[in-house]
Amino acid sequence: MLKSVCFTLLCLLPGGILPAQIWQFPGEAVEDLTRLTLEELFERWDPAPLSETEPAEPGEYVEYRHETLVYFFGPYPDEETARQAQETLDGIREILIQRDAKFQTSRIQRHHRPGAPGSAARESTPEPSPPPPIPSDPDEIPPAPAESPGPASSPAAFWISALSILAVSGWLLWKT
Repeated sequence: MLKSVCFTLLCLLPGGILPAQIWQFPGEAVEDLTRLTLEELFERWDPAPLSETEPAEPGEYVEYRHETLVYFFGPYPDEETARQAQETLDGIREILIQRDAKFQTSRIQRHHRPGAPGSAARESTPEPSPPPPIPSDPDEIPPAPAESPGPASSPAAFWISALSILAVSGWLLWKT
């Protein structure tokens, strides 16, 4: 327990102290963020650590960034699929902000990496999203769709997963 708390605190240190940890998950992993622990998420989706600031593969991506942690999800086959993933991540971010104000510094953006079919005229600039409405009661969060893999989760399970992500991220930073 003490190690988990220490790793979580390490993960929350100001961005200038620790080097960024950048990971690329397949786009489908967004649906598992509220259902799996961080360990299960990494085991199931096997994200690639990135040494560059963004993925090299062409396509549509959604980026989650907080302090020294960066997760890219994608590539998505089209802008609409990326937009839907961005909305999912925006909702998760808003819930995190309701629980802890430190997440207000996090951000979610869409990116287009040139080279995808039909992308010659587009630029690789982030597309910030408008903030989604904040639910008045966090217990009113709708359950995950039945067709998605993984066990159903309660709001408590979601927060355990979110905190696990922070703890493992801190552990990964500490380990390297």
